[in-house]
Amino acid sequence: MRVAHLSDFHYDASRRIAGSVRDVDGRPWGIAVPDRCLREVVAAAGKVDLWALTGDTFDRASPAAGEIAAVVDFVTDLAQSAPVVVLAGNHDVPLVGGGGDALEALRRRERVTVCDRPQVLKLGGGTVVALPYPRRAEIATACPKDVEPNVWASKMLERLLVSLGEQALLQPGPRLLLWHGSIDGAEIRHQPRSLAHDIVLSLPALLSGPWDAVLCGHIHQRQALHPKVRYAGSPDRCDFGEEGDPKGGLLWTFGEAFVSCVELDTTKATVYRTVAPHEYAGGVPGVVLRVKGQVDDATAVALRQRIAADREGGALTEDAIDVDHVVRLRDAAASRDEPPEDFLRRWLSERPEPGQLADEHGGTVSALVDDVAELHRQTDEEASP
Repeated sequence: MRVAHLSDFHYDASRRIAGSVRDVDGRPWGIAVPDRCLREVVAAAGKVDLWALTGDTFDRASPAAGEIAAVVDFVTDLAQSAPVVVLAGNHDVPLVGGGGDALEALRRRERVTVCDRPQVLKLGGGTVVALPYPRRAEIATACPKDVEPNVWASKMLERLLVSLGEQALLQPGPRLLLWHGSIDGAEIRHQPRSLAHDIVLSLPALLSGPWDAVLCGHIHQRQALHPKVRYAGSPDRCDFGEEGDPKGGLLWTFGEAFVSCVELDTTKATVYRTVAPHEYAGGVPGVVLRVKGQVDDATAVALRQRIAADREGGALTEDAIDVDHVVRLRDAAASRDEPPEDFLRRWLSERPEPGQLADEHGGTVSALVDDVAELHRQTDEEASP
């Protein structure tokens, strides 16, 4: 049995690249690029017995018409060669009760099974246990008031896993668990911090079940927590946090006495690259650049003018330049022929939250004053003959 594992498409017509919604070949970037990545991976997978899509097909629970059309076209194409199972992710379901159902358009397609509730299925010659992302509204209603909801939901899910495993044991063929969510120990370095406080399943709980493989979605970085527990990752890079990450999907093969998994890479994913201010030499065709680093005022002005001009010419360049506050204050004080200590105290008194800047320099305003004064004295000494 061969299973192609794809996840976290996040089709999004409103996705912004270098500050703007952009088109690729007449379609929004957030539709065209994930779609071409997926189709390249599908071609590399070849003939399979099942397409397993493990959640976050859309970026929001009420997708735009263009997003729905693109997903329906893609999934319909998959279903022509093998059954498709589509797991609901946290982006595919409303955060609260009611609202849209992003996956509704797929429910009416032949050979497509949409799973927004835990269930056991017979598909592609194997047994598939679907465990979609839990609905937050239902957790809030069922969770005891004196218990942290994520902790409670994690424990309930692990109990449910035991029951689902018992049902799966009664079925023949490879047993696959499809899970959209976090696993303790998974690396989430580039995704929102909220994932660090997510509903989490433990790896031992997963390994104790009768699963031949656990196919996971939710975390965009492709990774293996165990040879049979893997995240496919997203098909496209979504932001600079995924800079350099390999993208694509996974191809699982289940034999009578073995399980293998091959990574399928795409060459068509968005390329993000961060450069220091002194390295910036203009836009690079097809590459989303971020100019990031600390510079003085004059350098910042010149760089931003160049970036703006490059963007007018079509460059995909983002401005993440940070002006060195200490240098700025030193220069401002010098320009007013005022001792830097006096200038800084007056400047800080006019700011609503001076402590934020002070935290960068020893935690106190006085430490920041001392830093600027010392830099000013060093500059004078270096300039002296």
